[in-house]
Amino acid sequence: MVGMGIDESDGVMEYDAKSKTLNLKMPRKTSEKFFDSIRAKMKEMSDYLQAGLFLDYPSWYLSKTVTVHPLGGCPMGATWEHGVVDTHGEVYNYPNMFIADGSVMPAAIGPNPSLTIAAVADRFSEKVIEKWQTDLDLAKGKTGDI
Repeated sequence: MVGMGIDESDGVMEYDAKSKTLNLKMPRKTSEKFFDSIRAKMKEMSDYLQAGLFLDYPSWYLSKTVTVHPLGGCPMGATWEHGVVDTHGEVYNYPNMFIADGSVMPAAIGPNPSLTIAAVADRFSEKVIEKWQTDLDLAKGKTGDI
């Protein structure tokens, strides 16, 4: 059985230059009530189905949490103080630089995020095309035919 939901989204990914590895640090304590409720529901289902022995996921015994869909890193925000990109994926203070992937999601959304990421990227692409067209029109006005 796999439990899924929305935790506190307070994990941090850090690059270790010495080992050249990307490390995910997800504090378990801040989401403990969430994890406990998932485990309790899974145990309840197991008991109801008379499945027999219920075992936690092995990483639980090592005090490790697992994420299969890490999101964030360059979150979308209403202002540069609250995010890296605006609501169209354009990086604040870097005109014409866009990010359109899961890193712009401010937090976990629960289920597999692939369709949400695709929808966000599709929305962002409209702004990229609009800006490209504006820049092209400006260039034509300044230099004539391109």
